[in-house]
Amino acid sequence: MTSPSSSGDAGQDKILNEIAGQLKHLLPPGWEYAQLKYSALGNHEEIAGLVHSVTGAMSAWRPPEVISELFRELRAVSANPVTGTWLTAVFEMKHPEAFKATFNGVERPDFRNPVPADAFAEELRLFPRTPENIPDWLRDGGS
Repeated sequence: MTSPSSSGDAGQDKILNEIAGQLKHLLPPGWEYAQLKYSALGNHEEIAGLVHSVTGAMSAWRPPEVISELFRELRAVSANPVTGTWLTAVFEMKHPEAFKATFNGVERPDFRNPVPADAFAEELRLFPRTPENIPDWLRDGGS
């Protein structure tokens, strides 16, 4: 697990374990592997899931709001005043509950929907970073 965190891995681990615990009960019957991608910039967020079943079928899956709430909490717990917080998390889980999470706090998230212009400033207001840790695309408001 990689993350720009400073507020303690115990808080992050607790939330990650809670995500896994929730997914164990929320994923469709017969799931074997699931991958969630959560991206956020300010208050703009997107979440998407893919589920592989034991039959080999793969399908898109929309996680319920409780999972987005946990990712929001995880972003807040991961934040520090030097590097801000991560912008994209990929959470992978294998049946019954083995999981891993990777985080990206520098690259611009690949959103499917248009990002509101104020999301860039909102990100820096919510999760400040030192000037040298603000990527150009974030500093320039996405342009």
